[in-house]
Amino acid sequence: MACGGAACAEGAQQLGCQRRKLQPRQHLFLQGDAQSHIYLVQSGAVCLYKLMRSGRRQIVGFKLPGEFIGLGHEERLRFCAQAMGPTELRCFALQPFLAAASGDPRFLLKLYESVSHDLSRAYELVLSVGQRDAGSSVAAFLLGLEARARAQREPTDLVALPMSRGDIADYLSISFETVSRVFTSFKKRGYIALLGRRGVRLIDRDSLRTIAMSEDSGMRRAAVS
Repeated sequence: MACGGAACAEGAQQLGCQRRKLQPRQHLFLQGDAQSHIYLVQSGAVCLYKLMRSGRRQIVGFKLPGEFIGLGHEERLRFCAQAMGPTELRCFALQPFLAAASGDPRFLLKLYESVSHDLSRAYELVLSVGQRDAGSSVAAFLLGLEARARAQREPTDLVALPMSRGDIADYLSISFETVSRVFTSFKKRGYIALLGRRGVRLIDRDSLRTIAMSEDSGMRRAAVS
C-alpha cells in the first residue's frame, strides 16, 4: 500500500477507511481516550494539545494535509486533537493499519519518515522554548510550515496559517502580543508579507534562516523593539 497524502488514499478501501468531517474547534479525540484509530488529514488542520494540571493548554503540534495523527504506540492518547477549521480526515482502524504496515516495506518506510518528521518538529520546539528568543522562534516556525507545504508539493509562494496568532503563542510558549509584534516587525523589515490573518508570503528567506539559527535575534521573548 502506498502512503503519504493522496497516494495513501489508494489503499484506503482495503483498510476499511472511513471519512470524517470536523467543524471548527470540534475535537477528534480527547486526552486519555483509548487509541483505536490512525488518522490522515485530508484537508484543513488539527491542533494537538495537552491539558496541564493548572488547566492551561499547551499546544504540542499542528497536523496539516497529508500528515498522520496517532502513530504512537500507546493504549491511551496523551493529548487532545481539535480541528482548527473545517477539516476532513480519513480514519483507519488501528490493528488493520498496523497489519498493512508490517506487510508492506514501502508503506512502513513512509510511516517511519512521518514519525521522523514528528520527532524533528519536537526537537525544534524544545530548542525554541529553551534557547531561542521570540523572533528566532517565529522565524523557525514559518520556515518549518513552508517546508511542510513543499513536502506535499503545494505552492510555497504563500504559506497558509490555519492556526491563529494565539495558537502560535501557545505552541511557542510566548505571549499573543509578542507573536503579533514579531509578525509586524518582520513585515516592516521586508522579511514577509502578511495576507490577512491566515496567510503569509516569505520574501527574504535568507534573513529568516539567519534569525532562526540565532539564539538571540534581538527580539526578546517578552517584548519586541
